[in-house]
Amino acid sequence: MTASMQRPLRAPGTRTPRAVYTQRLSEDSRHTGGARVGSLNVTWPFASLSASREVLRLSCLGREYLFPRRSITRLSPHEGLVSTGLRIEHAVADVPAFVVFWSSFIPGAGRFRRLEDELEFLGYAVD
Repeated sequence: MTASMQRPLRAPGTRTPRAVYTQRLSEDSRHTGGARVGSLNVTWPFASLSASREVLRLSCLGREYLFPRRSITRLSPHEGLVSTGLRIEHAVADVPAFVVFWSSFIPGAGRFRRLEDELEFLGYAVD
């Protein structure tokens, strides 16, 4: 690669363009974090969120919560006291209404951004 063809260096703290992330994405996604399901609150690393085009699966402390795509009414960022999470609003009757997957306990760590990019790659909207 010649010097004129090289990509410019990014300044520290700037985001990687979504096109670069897309090259690393697959049809399945899995993240480790924490979770809040109703009154149950589990800290990192005792929860995981996996995603496919058809379903989100939240696992914590031996419990599994399935959210088929058609049951998800909204996915949005949720700011906690010291962490960022993904709020899952849904219509699954046997799961508490308030569900958050804590993707990062360090604000600005980029884990939420990666989770958001992977979900959008799988066809979910995060707003």
